[in-house]
Amino acid sequence: MTKETRVHVRPARPEDVPTIHNFVTQLAIFEKCPEKVVATHESIAKTLGLESEPSAEQVAIASTRLGPGQFAKCVIADVDGQKVGFIVFFYCYSTV
Repeated sequence: MTKETRVHVRPARPEDVPTIHNFVTQLAIFEKCPEKVVATHESIAKTLGLESEPSAEQVAIASTRLGPGQFAKCVIADVDGQKVGFIVFFYCYSTV
């Protein structure tokens, strides 16, 4: 019998900032450019709107509203309670 893996995707929370930073750093190491990572926990928290616990409206995927200093939104993927990935996304539209 094959065990089915379930991935749970949820909005990022302030306590996820160190994990997000670690994922960014690990990707940079994989890409052989760790020196390019200039983000800090503080800058990640600010630009993802995670300086404090966000409201339900702020984390809603369908909401395009961003807080002051926030440039993007983030979700975390968990498998069996372990954080395994993240997605950072932002709203941009161009006809160019």
